[in-house]
Amino acid sequence: MSYNLVNKEFELLIEAIQNEQRVLGECSIQKIRAGDTEQGIAQLRLIESIKEFESKVVDLRDEWQVWLSTGGKPSSPIRRSRTGLVVKFAGGKAIKEATAAETFAQAIKEFGIDKVERLRKTANNWPLISRDKYPNPTYTQQQIDNVFIMPPSSNRDKKNLLEDIARLLKVNVEVLITSNT
Repeated sequence: MSYNLVNKEFELLIEAIQNEQRVLGECSIQKIRAGDTEQGIAQLRLIESIKEFESKVVDLRDEWQVWLSTGGKPSSPIRRSRTGLVVKFAGGKAIKEATAAETFAQAIKEFGIDKVERLRKTANNWPLISRDKYPNPTYTQQQIDNVFIMPPSSNRDKKNLLEDIARLLKVNVEVLITSNT
């Protein structure tokens, strides 16, 4: 058995699941905007089920990698470490809030909400910056002033999105994922 092939297949499966979530998310937004709220919300619920499945696949992949690293010996269940974010700006300002989502939102505010909004970015298949509250309570938006900011689900995605926004706005930042343990 080729262990590298199994790892590659896990990654392809996870990528396919994420792509399906993106497509469904775009469809649900279109349905909601077109006034078909019931169908849009039904698709959002389906996305949540797919996210749960994705989480199980990620856990299985992680368990597989632990199994390989221990030479096939049983291991204790995998526990994900809790992480946070720190955003360091060129002028010396650093943002570190109680949660990564709060740090993400404050960094967006520091970039300039209007500037970021013009980039038309999305997170969790919803506009990154919106005047409307997301209809599904599964995602926690951060409210700043009169807008809602939708942080991505994972800290890796938060980091990548902040770095992308900084690049587009030509702002020099360093985004770090930190351990909260």
